[in-house]
This record gives sequence, structure tokens and C-alpha cells, in this order.
Amino acid sequence: MKILDGKIVRDEILARLKKEFAKLAEVTKLAIIQVGARTDSNTYVRQKKIFAEKVGVVIEHLKFPENCLPAEIIEKINVLNADESIHGIILQLPLPVGFNTDEIFEVINPNKDVDGLTAKNLSRLSAGDLDGLIPATAKGILKILDYYKIPIVGKRATVIGRSRLVGKPAALALEARGAKVTVGHRQTENLAAIAKEADILVSAAGQKNLVGKDFVSPGQTIIDVGNDVDLAAVKDIAGALTPTPGGVGPMTVACLFENLLKARIINR
Repeated sequence: MKILDGKIVRDEILARLKKEFAKLAEVTKLAIIQVGARTDSNTYVRQKKIFAEKVGVVIEHLKFPENCLPAEIIEKINVLNADESIHGIILQLPLPVGFNTDEIFEVINPNKDVDGLTAKNLSRLSAGDLDGLIPATAKGILKILDYYKIPIVGKRATVIGRSRLVGKPAALALEARGAKVTVGHRQTENLAAIAKEADILVSAAGQKNLVGKDFVSPGQTIIDVGNDVDLAAVKDIAGALTPTPGGVGPMTVACLFENLLKARIINR
């Protein structure tokens, strides 16, 4: 089984972005809005800060207490939208219970939406347009497949998970690249049989060991986003697999900063 190492691809993107950001006359700034202090969110923000430092991007990290009002977040986003020195805005997910994520996302200027999750950017992706700001994990999946020369056009792809952040964008991106896509989730009947038929299986359910030997067919490519794959069960069957960690995760961060560079150009 071939291991699809995302760190190798990430490092190539990092080297290129470092050169591209250095060419710009003014420093590039990325605003990260974090509500609360979840351990996983702290980790993801730290990873973004490390990458930013390596490519010469300045991070403005705006922290809000978990009990803040949604109106405070919306007010800050409006300020960032109007600030020409801020080139990208990230709303760190998930937000605390009680926040309307969709409502708050829609306040972000789509041209500064480096997550690619506003309705305008998702609509472009849904229409098959891959030239816009694509959600970073979906973009990372395509880049891993391309780097390792795994065909997408005409192939059957199954995506397990339908979240706004990963599952839906991954399905749309694969479809835009010419795959025949089926979306399932943990409650889907005959999920294992559906997954087994795929040439490319993307699992983003967030359920450890969900994907076992019954889900996998010989030679299949598995993109494990949610740490869902029982490695011991599939390693002698699958043709290729992204490791966890070290697969899609590093690519998500790298692709966020690719989007930031694109946003910087858009907002000139």
C-alpha cells in the first residue's frame, strides 16, 4: 500500500508561497477570529501561526470569550472587511453552541474568505468553478491526488461525511474535476457496500475505525480526513492511503495560505 504523505506536498507549497509572499511590496495579514478556547481550536490556530511565520505572513489573532455575543463577532468582521491592511479572514470552527455559524460566515467579505465557506464561494464551487477560493481541505485533497498522479476524471468517488467544512466541499471539488460522486454518512444504509465500490474513498466522519475491510476494495485510494480508517484492517487491501496525522492535515493549512495569496491578489 502506498502512503500519500501530505507533508511532502505541503513543503513544496510552503517553499513556493514563501517566494510569492516575499515578492509583494507590503506584508500580508491574516485575521483569525477564535471564540472560546477549545483545545483542538488552539492546536489548529497554532499550526496556522507556525506556517504563517515560515512564509512571512502576519497573523492578527482575535480572541473572544465563549460567552460573548454574536453581534460582537459580526461587528469585528465588518471592521476587518473594511480594513485594507487585512487580506484574509478566518473564523475558527466550531463556534460555541448558540452561535449561528451560517449567519456569521455570511458577514465575511467573500474576497477575504480564505476558508472558502461563504455562500458565494461555495456557489462557485458547486457550479464547477475551481478558480475561486476553494475550501482548504477539499483543495488539499485534490492536490494530494494530483501530486501522486491518482486519476480523478471518470472515477467513482464516495465521500463519507456531509459537513459544510469538509464533506460537502470535498464532494463538490471531486465532481468539478470529473469524478462520479456519492455522498454518504454514518446513518446511510449499506454504507460499507457503497464505499467499497469507489475508486476514491474520502472519509470525513470523525469516527475512529469506522472504515474497516468491509469498506475497502483492492487498489482503492483512501483519503482519511476524519481519522476514520482502521489501518490494520485495510493496509493489505487498499492501494493508497493518507496517514493520520501527516496526510490531509498539513495540506489544509498550506491550502489556506494559497487562498490567502489569491485573496491578496483579488483585493489589490
